[in-house]
Amino acid sequence: SDLGDARAVPLAMAALADNAALVRWRAARILGELGEGTATLAALKQASFDERTFEVAFEMKDAARKVARRASGADGAAAKGPMWKQIQEGASLE
Repeated sequence: SDLGDARAVPLAMAALADNAALVRWRAARILGELGEGTATLAALKQASFDERTFEVAFEMKDAARKVARRASGADGAAAKGPMWKQIQEGASLE
């Protein structure tokens, strides 16, 4: 995901069910950066419903918000890609 490669999305969706909270947290972060579509949104919502670790549930809900915002196409829609790339592209526009 740090490279912005969409091939990370299916792996991250599967990792939402991992036993380790850190793995689930990182999977949610990846999906927030790169995920699209109703399947991703549904997976995040279901995972956040089942999640017991506050930080992980928060990250899952934030990722779902970003995916939904991108899907809506609304003004100010969440940017797509790794954070470092978003920052770099934002700096180059100024």
